[in-house]
Amino acid sequence: MTLKNICNYLSDHTFTRWSREGDTVRQLQSVWNDRIELPLAAHTHPTSYRAGSLVVHADSSVWANRLRHQQEHAMQTLRQDPFFEDLVKLRVRVAPLSPTRPTDGHRPQARLSEASTRVIKAVAADIKDPALKAALERLGARAGDTTDGTRRRPQ
Repeated sequence: MTLKNICNYLSDHTFTRWSREGDTVRQLQSVWNDRIELPLAAHTHPTSYRAGSLVVHADSSVWANRLRHQQEHAMQTLRQDPFFEDLVKLRVRVAPLSPTRPTDGHRPQARLSEASTRVIKAVAADIKDPALKAALERLGARAGDTTDGTRRRPQ
């Protein structure tokens, strides 16, 4: 379903409100990027602004804490723009841009270099413990696989 299809199911009032909120978020982001210095602005983004209260998401706890430490300065800087003239409160939340855990329940496969694969296979050939040898052979065989299950091309 595309955005145009979704809009066909919205009332005019809902569509207007949704468009207005989208404009507000774009304006929030624009003023934020203009007023807040890098690298802080690159790791944080405003999500809502109502009744003088601004909510900002940070992509990690480190950046959230950094913003909290600079909160008064950030608020003074933002108040210089007419959009934020009534700013009285800044709330910071940690909201990573990408999930730290895969949502499909599978762990991502680590990729090993061709050199690492050769070392693993060489070590496996010299191991006398059958269980350890089998585990290393499986690892060496899988090391050449990409995350989608296909084989890597030799380099």
